[in-house]
Amino acid sequence: MTRTPRPTAEAILAALPELAPYARDAVLFHPERAEPDCRSSSIGGPLLWPSGELWPECSLPDENSSAGVPATAMVPVAQIFRRDAPGPWWPVGIDLLQVPLVSQ
Repeated sequence: MTRTPRPTAEAILAALPELAPYARDAVLFHPERAEPDCRSSSIGGPLLWPSGELWPECSLPDENSSAGVPATAMVPVAQIFRRDAPGPWWPVGIDLLQVPLVSQ
């Protein structure tokens, strides 16, 4: 697979100086098809989750349900380990980011 290199921040801001106030640190991901395990960063893969801890559920009423039925379990979307996306944006003492989606 060929990837086009991303322009540097300096090159982007030279071409579009009005973006300078909005500049932030960012991580650019290049996901590849694989069979991740729960100890891998992934999009749509299995999450690292303590075996004794219940899977999170949303107990709030679903805004789209006329009966106010709560949404169901949360579905994993992304799991990112600090080692795969280093940067100053990580909070101190945190090494894992998990992003769920509430399944309806």
